[in-house]
Amino acid sequence: MITKAGTQGMFGYKDKLVVHQQPFNPAPCQVDSTAAGDSFAGVYLANRLSNHSIATSIQAADVAAREVVQHAGAIISADAIERVRSDFLAHRSEGVATNE
Repeated sequence: MITKAGTQGMFGYKDKLVVHQQPFNPAPCQVDSTAAGDSFAGVYLANRLSNHSIATSIQAADVAAREVVQHAGAIISADAIERVRSDFLAHRSEGVATNE
């Protein structure tokens, strides 16, 4: 289970224990929140279904949602998608989570 707690960040739970805490990291420019939650959920689930850890999945979802809110509407460009992928790969920190 993932809980988003505003400026307190996000928490990932497994078996009722916190296994990951992601600090709040706002987008540099927030234009439109349309699809940010859906993007977060989709990226998180895709990562978990690909056997990535809870921590890695939260981090990837956070990067995607942070990019989405910087664009008007629910569709971002192919260039923006590539930036999301590159940003995530550049800043990924495997092994942050515990108890997974």
